[in-house]
Amino acid sequence: MSLMLSEAKNILLAMLVCCVWAHASQRCGVKALHDHVMTAAEKYMEPFLLFRGEVATIQQDPPLEAGCCTGADCISVQCALPDLGKNAPTPETRVDYTVNETLWALGGRTLIHEAVQFPSPCGTSKPTPHEKVIAFCAVFTGWPENGPMYCQSPIADTEANLREVRGWIPQAIRRQQREKVTEEQARAHLIYKVKPVYPKVDGPSGKVTVKGDVLVRIFISRRGNVESISALSGPPELRQSAINAVSLWRYKPFQTGGHLVKVDTTATVHF
Repeated sequence: MSLMLSEAKNILLAMLVCCVWAHASQRCGVKALHDHVMTAAEKYMEPFLLFRGEVATIQQDPPLEAGCCTGADCISVQCALPDLGKNAPTPETRVDYTVNETLWALGGRTLIHEAVQFPSPCGTSKPTPHEKVIAFCAVFTGWPENGPMYCQSPIADTEANLREVRGWIPQAIRRQQREKVTEEQARAHLIYKVKPVYPKVDGPSGKVTVKGDVLVRIFISRRGNVESISALSGPPELRQSAINAVSLWRYKPFQTGGHLVKVDTTATVHF
């Protein structure tokens, strides 16, 4: 039961973040796709895929139920996702895409199964069978590599669009490059550290404190800020607390050959 609730929470959180981001962005079409690609280059640890493909199957799911959840078993997202400010239930569209050509990817696929699409200020995407598109899809944050993907603002696979998209890829690859640094090397640069908050969980005799180590992977910016973080191992009950703490850590900027560099490393949080 708890696993199902956790999965539902991750889906709703991913949908909420994506919809809110799209609402704030107000960039549509090719410009929106460009933003997704560059954000992936800077921050994404989970698999993503920029591809040319076509719509294989379409499934329209019923709207999310309206109203709020207040019971003990409710997930963290207490209210159903609104329709971008209209306070109405939001339907979601699940699409299978056949991947004809991978343009840029972190983890490749030949078929994207049940990619989730949702309304945006740019208008609801209404895919049609065999429609040719250029699309960007990514795995939900915190899900395994073979987890479900959400797809943002697919555009028509035209010669002009394809030429423009291909022009972004070298820039995205440059943005993606990071120096691999060991945890010990990174620790020597750590200048500000926040201790994690110990979560309380229910046990046979009431509230108990879980102990253990959580290993996280982090991306550090040229300024020494933690840009992205994900838990690699450790007790599930402690992972979010570890992520919350490490996200506030600060590092002395890393240099290679006299130039500031972005870093890919790990950190261990002890509970």
